[in-house]
Amino acid sequence: MAIDSTHLPERQERIRKTSWFLKILSLAGCGVMAGCVALTLLAPIIAIGPKYKPALPRSEVRASTETVAKRRMLVELAGNGPRFVLFNWDVAAGGTGIREGREWLARVAAALFCGYGLLGALFFFGLFRGYERGSVFDIQSVRRLRRVGAWMIGTWVMGMAFQLSKGLWAADVNISFDLGAGLLPGVFVFLVAWIMEEAHQIAEEQALTV
Repeated sequence: MAIDSTHLPERQERIRKTSWFLKILSLAGCGVMAGCVALTLLAPIIAIGPKYKPALPRSEVRASTETVAKRRMLVELAGNGPRFVLFNWDVAAGGTGIREGREWLARVAAALFCGYGLLGALFFFGLFRGYERGSVFDIQSVRRLRRVGAWMIGTWVMGMAFQLSKGLWAADVNISFDLGAGLLPGVFVFLVAWIMEEAHQIAEEQALTV
């Protein structure tokens, strides 16, 4: 069957533009995750859910500046990973939820978690940069895709490791075991990439045999 190559340059250009856009998004993700790492080391940090002040009546919102003045970014570590929340914080009553003298350890655990996210953004950047350059089905791109799948699986591992680390720095340890958002999709992507890599190697062996 004859292959129509009339629209081939157009298809290649669409792939290039889409890959360029995704590459830029991945680069932006690198910047965001680097900022998150910095926040875990510099921003106020707690290991309990944030305590919100009661909302002001509508009639008092405009007249009062207290709520606006006390709004700030806080790193909250009560869940499966660090969260960055902006709210009116008041942890004086219940404390921070972090053992005395262990705040640095909590910050390191949070920074490592966010640093793993930065690593993933770099993996995606490399994948889409290869696609932009036209390397879509070659062995290197397949291996980059497999690396992304392995990273997705690792997000679950990092979530579990972060929760287990609470035994070292959290006053109250609350660990929840779940499959995580990236585990099953990561296994799927990893296996697809592995199949593609095996197919490449079979094709190379057949070419050498002939």
